Amino acid sequence: MKKLILTILSLASFTFASAQTVEIDGFSYTLSESNTAIVNGLSVANIDASSISIPSTVEYESKTYIVTNIKDYAFSYNQNLVNVTLGDSIRQIGNYAFENCRLLSRIHLSKNLQTIGTSAFEQCVRLDSLVLHENIKELNASCFRRCSKLKDIYCLATTSPTFYGYNHFTTFGTLHVLKGCKAAYTDTRWDYFYSVTDDIESTDDQGNDNPTGKDDDNTDNPTSSIQEVKANQQCKIYSLAGCPLKTTVKGINIIGGKKVVK
Repeated sequence: MKKLILTILSLASFTFASAQTVEIDGFSYTLSESNTAIVNGLSVANIDASSISIPSTVEYESKTYIVTNIKDYAFSYNQNLVNVTLGDSIRQIGNYAFENCRLLSRIHLSKNLQTIGTSAFEQCVRLDSLVLHENIKELNASCFRRCSKLKDIYCLATTSPTFYGYNHFTTFGTLHVLKGCKAAYTDTRWDYFYSVTDDIESTDDQGNDNPTGKDDDNTDNPTSSIQEVKANQQCKIYSLAGCPLKTTVKGINIIGGKKVVK
């Protein structure tokens, strides 16, 4: 019996030693011995932030940790968040991570994001457009349910992500996919959209971590590539919110009156 107790205490001690919770630059993280970090949410000092950018790596006690996941419920029911940018190392958004963030209107997702958890963005009622990048693999139940303003999703994956569960969307907008990939998006869960259109010509892997921005109903569909735009340096560049930009940003840009995905 004594040996059993000592074994349990030893295992518990190892668990606590192999993962620790710390606050770094406005966020709470769980750090592991494998040098990865999970985002638990905002730190107390940053609890009222309206715009956040979660980095790809964090430094702690002279070690570098790669940020890979956002924990379940990490930012749920946050009534301050408006703009969110995720570093490109993040592969998974946990269940209910941003549920009922009712002011959230701009979310810039990681290029390497693979999984969006159950109800991750449910009832984000001001979110009107977003980009799912080429590595997206799984969409879980109710992930964008009751996002009543979500009218445009730009999916850059050549094959449709796999759906788990039901009620992923509550919208009647447009799903935009890459040229020639429309046939890959036949899953009935996409029927929540009025139309699926393959109007994205190409993507560009370079850019920064600025958020996508809001859609503009007065612009054309994203049918140009960044390379085409670079050939004409006289074109003015705008965000989807209509703000002038000095250079293209990651996500969707308005260049020469056309939507361009970068």
